[in-house]
Order: sequence, then C-alpha cells, then structure tokens
Amino acid sequence: MQLYKHFTANNIQLEPFPFRRELSMESYLIENESILGLDNDIFSEVEIIEAELTLKEGRKSKDTDGRIDILASYAQEYLAIVELKIGQLQETHLSQLEDYLQSKNNLLAQFSNLIEENLREQPK
Repeated sequence: MQLYKHFTANNIQLEPFPFRRELSMESYLIENESILGLDNDIFSEVEIIEAELTLKEGRKSKDTDGRIDILASYAQEYLAIVELKIGQLQETHLSQLEDYLQSKNNLLAQFSNLIEENLREQPK
C-alpha cells in the first residue's frame, strides 16, 4: 500500500487541512485517481469507473438500496469498491461495505464489459 500527502508551499507555514466532507474527499480522488494505486504492479493501473453509484438492494442488512462512493478497476482484472468515511471507522461502516460485496453479482452484471472476457466467470 502506498501513502500520499499532497501539499503546495510558497514560503508559507503549512497547517493540517483535513477534508470536511466525504464529497470533498471523493472529488479529490476523482481528480487524482492515481492516489488509489496500491502498489507498483497490478494495482497501480487504476481507473475510476463510477462515482455515487446507486446499487439496487445494495444494503441487504437494512433492506434498502445502497450508494457506492467510488467504483474503480485495476488492470481490467479487479473491481474495487471505495467507501469513504470522515473520522474514525466503526463496525457499521464495515457492515455497509460487506453489504456491497454481497451484491457483487449486480455490479458484475451492470459492468460486465469492464472485466476481461476470460476472467468473467471468476472475477477478482
């Protein structure tokens, strides 16, 4: 995993400037998708497919639709769900992500053209 910091300095004192909203964080990642690279190999070829993607019946634990913050692909082999949160992660956030992962067949049906044909039977 790679960690990044972004800053610009013109002879001024730098102060922490955290994201105040998930939407701001999402916008930054969309404009700088390479930040989502995880290594220097397969997971460096990242492409954002969708943002704010509605997933029908995506929250099975709540019996509602879900909204994926960012759907990305890595080297046309892997699909990734990026769920953004401000502050400390909690158990409910993990349950939200697990719900989305359980709906992977819906995602694969909707975005089947993103996975190489020989990998469609068992996508990563």
